[in-house]
Amino acid sequence: TALGKIGMTICYDLIFPEYIRSLIDLGADIIINSTNWIHDPYQRDFWGWSPERTQGLVSTRALENVAFVAMSCRVGHEVAGPDLAFDSFGPSCVVSPSGKILARIVDGEGVAVAHVDISESELDRWRGIATYRIDRRPELYR
Repeated sequence: TALGKIGMTICYDLIFPEYIRSLIDLGADIIINSTNWIHDPYQRDFWGWSPERTQGLVSTRALENVAFVAMSCRVGHEVAGPDLAFDSFGPSCVVSPSGKILARIVDGEGVAVAHVDISESELDRWRGIATYRIDRRPELYR
């Protein structure tokens, strides 16, 4: 695209660091995740599942891959059956290669907008500072 190479992920894909890493290895400049993070009372109360936790996951993926990551999440309440209801908590955000959240929607509908430079020189600058990817030693854990 005019923006650069985009790596697409859907929902649960974001949980798997290897998948995100493989998209970056294939040349993606930015990762976009379209998702529907949900929680019911059990997930919210027992697991502590929250918008902050999912935004933390996005920040982690951005930091460990030194890449921009944008997540768009559905919001709202849904009744899926007589005894089954859940909330989509919609923590859409844009995150820098350092893991810093540049724009976010905390609650409800909206658009998270951040002006970012994903040019090769800017990504090279980030990757020159945060050398996690080149410092990896995969031969030690394969």
